[in-house]
Amino acid sequence: MPVITEKQKARAIFEASEHSEEALLGSLLIYSEGESDRKAISNVATIVKPEDFVDKRRARIYQAMLSCDKAPHQINVATELVQNGTIQNGDIGYLCHLVAITPTCLDYLDYAKSVVILAEARNPNRKPAIRTIGI
Repeated sequence: MPVITEKQKARAIFEASEHSEEALLGSLLIYSEGESDRKAISNVATIVKPEDFVDKRRARIYQAMLSCDKAPHQINVATELVQNGTIQNGDIGYLCHLVAITPTCLDYLDYAKSVVILAEARNPNRKPAIRTIGI
């Protein structure tokens, strides 16, 4: 069995984090049962924090989702990014990319768990959210 170096392990965690973070954000952008539906983001907010994201852009988009007072779909998130002054070049296209690559929005809690597990792998001092709420 090949020995995995710390560098290889860190790279694997980083790559898995990227995919999990994008799947989570994409599913939150898609999941909505109406303009005021915040069920998914409310569930996820109990365990995933913006600092759990390895990528600053994804953390900023997640923060905008948390700040929205409506369902966090593409238009509302883009509007929130504009209103809070954090929108950057390429963000609108990136929101479209997130929606396009997301296989399903129904697994948003699984994606959230992956984001947290990988955040804990990158930062062992992080409070273990998944074990505390039992999802």
